[in-house]
Amino acid sequence: MTRSQQSIARVAIVCTCLAATFIAGACAQSTSRDDSLEALTIAVKNNPDLELMATDAEAKILTVRVKSVDRVITVTPDDLDDGRLVLDLPEEGDAPSARDEAPAEAPRSGQPGTASSAPMPESGPPSESPEEPASDGARLTAGAEGKRAELKATPDGGTQLTAQSKGKRADVKTGADGITVDAGGRRVTVGGDAGGLSVTAEGESEDTDRDAALPEEPPSSPPAGASSSAGRRRVTSPITCGATQELQLDNIVLEATGNAIEASGSCRLILTNSEISGGEYGVEVRGDAEVQLLDSVVDGRRGALRVAGMAVASAQDSELRGGVETSGKGRFDDQGGNTIR
Repeated sequence: MTRSQQSIARVAIVCTCLAATFIAGACAQSTSRDDSLEALTIAVKNNPDLELMATDAEAKILTVRVKSVDRVITVTPDDLDDGRLVLDLPEEGDAPSARDEAPAEAPRSGQPGTASSAPMPESGPPSESPEEPASDGARLTAGAEGKRAELKATPDGGTQLTAQSKGKRADVKTGADGITVDAGGRRVTVGGDAGGLSVTAEGESEDTDRDAALPEEPPSSPPAGASSSAGRRRVTSPITCGATQELQLDNIVLEATGNAIEASGSCRLILTNSEISGGEYGVEVRGDAEVQLLDSVVDGRRGALRVAGMAVASAQDSELRGGVETSGKGRFDDQGGNTIR
């Protein structure tokens, strides 16, 4: 091989190495871009409050809608913190974020029309410092003056929504045990599955204005064990229990134009410490259902209680205004302490 041929071969080898190095760097950069965008996409899809609207793979920007506040925003991999998506939503009417609008460049001294020549606005109340992301999952916060809402994931795989307004707070938690609502000193828990449902209420409501607006009922003398309606949860819709449901109602006040409560199929229903009033029957039990009344007052224009088919109803320490009606093989079991009229 001549000296000229050797020089050409060396140049070819060097060019080949440089091309391989350039291609490897480009691939690494593309892989890094794809990985960060993929991690951001996964974080958005794992957040139940976010809906993915559009993806700009080249700019690594996702357009998403925040369902709880019905806002459309953009997010980038810079919003990820250890795989969690952390957002600080601006309020409507607030100045746009740095991502939405770049800040004006600070003018140099002596230039006309600078920001320093304009009067400084009066400083308003200090804004709340953004909270650190929760260690147990993604957190999304939003709020206005005197109002605040926060949605975050819980360690058990559920979610917790906290809302505050004018000194009042409400918490809604979802998890394997069901749904729990804490508000105004009251706690309502809904649990169970397709085969059974349970609803329990605890505490007394702080909302006294609504109770004060209700018309006063004439005083009555409840039977032994039956308590007054103070502090009970008022329900405005009739309650139906069917199929194989198991339903427990406690501490409620229910008024309906037709039947206040209907139980059918193989339903199992327990009513405790409540006041029920119906324009037809207070409680109607049909099919193979079973209903148990404890420490309650049941009133109906046609009758307090109607038991038909193969159904069974029992009462203890309760007042049945309108009497008890049975038909077919329906059975009523008086377990004592009742007033029936």
